[in-house]
Amino acid sequence: QPLVHLVRVLQKPLEELLGPHALLVELASISVAPGAEKQQWHPDSILTPGATQLITVFVPLQDTDAGMGPLEVCPGTHTCTVKQPCVAKKKGLQVTAAAGSAVLMQSTTLHRGQAHTAPGSPDRVVFYFSFAAAPSGP
Repeated sequence: QPLVHLVRVLQKPLEELLGPHALLVELASISVAPGAEKQQWHPDSILTPGATQLITVFVPLQDTDAGMGPLEVCPGTHTCTVKQPCVAKKKGLQVTAAAGSAVLMQSTTLHRGQAHTAPGSPDRVVFYFSFAAAPSGP
């Protein structure tokens, strides 16, 4: 039931970004335990000519505060390419969020998980999935 609700809520923004009939191409989860170090900046895909745009949705499964290693994104880096790679030169935007909220970003955006520095707190668990535009040809 919660997943059906989430898909209904996200349908309009996904259609605006990817057109009708977007395809689910990735479905997974991440679990980050207390003591985990921060990740390096990375995109989930690289913008190349003719590549299909991917939108990734992150859904925290518990309230996530700054000590639990939340997602950090580097705005404006979604247009980086193989020939013109981006390096995060400024502080990213830390995304603390309530359980069940959704964060959408282009998969080419530089991002990372922060260090989980809250001893005794639960693992940070994030459900994530990516959508691509439906092919236009036969």
